[in-house]
Amino acid sequence: MATSKRPVLRLNYNSGEKILEVAGLGLVGLTIGLTINSWGSLPERVPTHFNAVGQPDGYGEKGTFLIVPIILTILYLSLMLVSRIPHYFNYPWNITPQNAAGQYRLARQMLLLLRVEIAAIFFYIHWQGLEVSFGRSSGLGVWFLPIFLVMVFGTLLIYIIRMAKVRG
Repeated sequence: MATSKRPVLRLNYNSGEKILEVAGLGLVGLTIGLTINSWGSLPERVPTHFNAVGQPDGYGEKGTFLIVPIILTILYLSLMLVSRIPHYFNYPWNITPQNAAGQYRLARQMLLLLRVEIAAIFFYIHWQGLEVSFGRSSGLGVWFLPIFLVMVFGTLLIYIIRMAKVRG
């Protein structure tokens, strides 16, 4: 079915979705706050990249510490806006008047959960970058990448399965 023929629905947020949204926005705020709070004491050289086992392998000037909160804010707000138009999403099956509400709600929930996960990941990376800068940590840890991958792809898989069940 063409995107233009899909039902356009305005779905209200349930209490769980509202809590997740507040948590995600809170993590964005914490990341910005961490940056502001630590800016004056940051050394001139900060980690800018971590390898697959979580060790810093790239360093840059203090100003590069601003990149993470800027990217996180833009990414979070962009995904927040996109989640308001689920009738434009690409679904692997037809969207009908009968399944639209269920599909749209699950797609929006998936994006919401991914936003919170991304905000948590960015916050952790930013915090650990700060800890490495002050010599209080050696990196993200060897388990960071596997946990990150399982979390994000697990969320995608769970929601694709849930969406397949309500496709109608």
